[in-house]
Amino acid sequence: MMARLRLIVWMAAAGGAAGASALELRSSRPENNVFVPGERIEFAVTGGEEAGRSLAVRVTDFWEQEVQAGERPLAGGSYTQAWTFDSPRLGYFLLSAEVRSGTASVARARMPFAVIPPPTAEMAAPEFRRSPFGLCGAGIGPRDLFCPSCGKTV
Repeated sequence: MMARLRLIVWMAAAGGAAGASALELRSSRPENNVFVPGERIEFAVTGGEEAGRSLAVRVTDFWEQEVQAGERPLAGGSYTQAWTFDSPRLGYFLLSAEVRSGTASVARARMPFAVIPPPTAEMAAPEFRRSPFGLCGAGIGPRDLFCPSCGKTV
């Protein structure tokens, strides 16, 4: 089961009053949003909006250059939209989700993620597991040293 990151965003309600609308972003790697090259990157965007609006999703790199983008219509009410991307090149990326009414932005949420080289067997050595600067120093344990490309646990 994917953990959820709930982001509260503000939208203009009918009549100009401000109200809160929640957009939720979840990734297939919610513990850290870190992926390896070749791994399928999956995000789910959940919310509830009026009919006639659309959901735009955009992935940009560290230099704010667009890597991938897409837009889908919303039927109204609660929804969960699944988005799948191929791993872009190595680097730091930002997923931006935006609900639009025509050309106006109604709600927005963002989630950073990274694509890094897969861990090596050397990284699983005890001296690396104790390092405050290595992968395991950030709360990633040996069970997480898994290479999706080859299907092996390091």
